[in-house]
Amino acid sequence: MYLILYFAVTGIVECRSHADGERIRLPLDTLVQKEFPSRHLPRVKRMWLNKSDTALADSILYNIGLYNVVVKKDREKILYNICRKYNPEISNEYLISFQMDSIRKCHDMYYPLGCYVHNGKSYEYYLIPNFGSLVYSDRRINQHPVTYAYQKSRHAVWKNHDILVYENPGDNVWIELRDMKTGKKHRSMNVDGIEYKSSYAIGDNVAIGNVCYSLDSIGVNWDFLYLSEKEIRITVVPETVMDKLAACFKRNDYLLVDFWGTWCNPCIAGFSDMKVLHDEISGYCSLVGVCYDSNRNIAKMDSLLSVHGIGWKNIFDDDSAADNPESIVRKLKIRLFPTYLLINRKGEVLLMDSGIAGFRNLRSYLARLARRKNN
Repeated sequence: MYLILYFAVTGIVECRSHADGERIRLPLDTLVQKEFPSRHLPRVKRMWLNKSDTALADSILYNIGLYNVVVKKDREKILYNICRKYNPEISNEYLISFQMDSIRKCHDMYYPLGCYVHNGKSYEYYLIPNFGSLVYSDRRINQHPVTYAYQKSRHAVWKNHDILVYENPGDNVWIELRDMKTGKKHRSMNVDGIEYKSSYAIGDNVAIGNVCYSLDSIGVNWDFLYLSEKEIRITVVPETVMDKLAACFKRNDYLLVDFWGTWCNPCIAGFSDMKVLHDEISGYCSLVGVCYDSNRNIAKMDSLLSVHGIGWKNIFDDDSAADNPESIVRKLKIRLFPTYLLINRKGEVLLMDSGIAGFRNLRSYLARLARRKNN
């Protein structure tokens, strides 16, 4: 899956408040941390090398936000020492240890270091005994793993969903949802007119149990999350887009649009699966490709379609002009490729999804659609 920018679709789902909409107040509890969406590499202040092998570090002094922490290997353990020698202002010293084997196997280990105050706001502060996806260029440092995170994090439960609320010192609040039955987090897609995101902001609409809610606000003391119910109304893709796609329906009631580009290797790699799907759905759903690319690559597009034996119509969508008012991709705000859009003759969005997971979701949706048509 090729990421250009964050994937979002606006104008696909519209929600309006009920006239007598009731405001919902969800209590927020302190979240027991297992994940840290934002973590940081500490600054190395000093390194003591191994006397017998200078390619190894004996111990490292890190600056981890508020504290200077000495990290040292001791046989099968890693020790994290917050001592007065390097933190003269502290009243108590701390020695934290983790088994090396546990650090390798478990990636949800952490140690709370207290609170961090930034611009008058208090954030929880954590030492994490691994690097995650972060690494230093110096291998000696990577032998003594540690990162840190400081964020405000809270948790609520509503209709079999975990609602995870985060804020970092940049005053960025984001909200994630996880289905408690499946254990899966929401990700960016649109199904039956309901838009889902991997990360929501205050003011966004969110679907919980097929009901649409507005994430209105968080209490001043981060004690409550306020929601209000919304009514979902499926809207159509823009009329100018439908004008370009209308002829592609042919005799079918549904149209699948495959957004791709000659620069997108995952898109091209998916041609073989798309050919199989095309044969499976041809009796009730037509297929059209939209190649979003520079006009200098039109010949390359034609060549790729010929080499891969693509027989369905493809529309070239010029990305050369940054403000191209006719671009289908820009009108739908598609920023993740490949993206799959399924619509009916009214232009209603039945499904919009991306990447490998999106293709699996698309196949399942089309199979259900075929069963409904046959019954």
